[in-house]
Amino acid sequence: MRSFTALFYSLILPLLLLGIASYGQTAGTGAIAGVVTDASGAVVAGATVTVTNNLTGEKRPAVSAGRGDYTVSLLPPGTYTVEALKAGCKTSIYRTIAVSVTEILRVGRGDQ
Repeated sequence: MRSFTALFYSLILPLLLLGIASYGQTAGTGAIAGVVTDASGAVVAGATVTVTNNLTGEKRPAVSAGRGDYTVSLLPPGTYTVEALKAGCKTSIYRTIAVSVTEILRVGRGDQ
């Protein structure tokens, strides 16, 4: 039993802690996040947000949550177009949004 405890504290525990510390982090990507609002400034839940890589055309979808917030993560560095739409609301489009490594860029009303 004693040898297992020593093995756990010397080998297994440090590996577990290393895994927890790096969870959710990727050194080669960034993210776009924001809040979808209508013309009056009220948050819009359930809006479809599409983030498109301007170079490759790859599209990454998201849906705004109850507070209007959304996040599209693990984006390779580059330039993107963000489009938010919901029935009954005017479509919002933000072009040439530059994403850098390990950066979370806020896009939306009041974030320009």
